[in-house]
Amino acid sequence: MVYDTIIIGAGPAGLTASIYTSRYKLSNLVIGKLLGGTITHAYKVENFPGFISISGIELANKIVEQVKNLGTEILPEGVKEIVKNPPNEFYKIKSSLPVIEVSILKWIDKKDMTDEEKKEFTGYKTIGGYLKRLSYEDAWAETWSNMSDVDKNKITSIPQFDAQIFKDITGIDITADDEINKAIKALTDAFVLWMEKRY
Repeated sequence: MVYDTIIIGAGPAGLTASIYTSRYKLSNLVIGKLLGGTITHAYKVENFPGFISISGIELANKIVEQVKNLGTEILPEGVKEIVKNPPNEFYKIKSSLPVIEVSILKWIDKKDMTDEEKKEFTGYKTIGGYLKRLSYEDAWAETWSNMSDVDKNKITSIPQFDAQIFKDITGIDITADDEINKAIKALTDAFVLWMEKRY
């Protein structure tokens, strides 16, 4: 299919470009592996006009909804190659589904370093530790585990929240958490009932 405009990148900038393009009645396609872009990594966004405080995922969902309401198609893939086809001056976009590597760093104090880490990062003696490169999934898992239940509920109670999409983005299966919480509650309730009967 031929489009007037193809926008590469499905973050806030790319999605905003799509909104303006659609308002000028130009057909456009947005291509981006991470729908909403890296703003979805943000626990809170407090510098976006119109919102005092909003989660990155919620903000991304609002922008995506506006883009889709204008009839734009979003292709959740990565761009592999852009080919110019003379003499018509058309561009052909070849896409694929690449693995995206995101560099997320965490400071590890020397007292928490393993012997293996100390051998690999000898500069820890001078600076008192090192910056550990976390995988995208590990970074999300750590963030999620450190969140309070109240903050987790704020995310999962977002309108149109989709547990499967959340898992695809973060690698976190919240349904597993739900099952564990249900099991803990069942055990707690059973213990309380047993105590009440005993005393």
